[in-house]
Amino acid sequence: MLKEYLEKNYGYNEPIFINEIRLDGLNDNALRQYFKRMLKSGDLVRFDTGIYYLPKASRLLKKVI
Repeated sequence: MLKEYLEKNYGYNEPIFINEIRLDGLNDNALRQYFKRMLKSGDLVRFDTGIYYLPKASRLLKKVI
């Protein structure tokens, strides 16, 4: 649910500011937990405090850049 929302609204390798995201049915604590799970699985990368991005895998290297 959250990953699809982020892909649709932000795309890959674009900054995502966590304080700008408001989803119906998700409070701030739940949102932070979703982000934490996505970080752990590698679906999301932290750039700085409160700033994240969805990494896009390189076709040549087959890893996230």
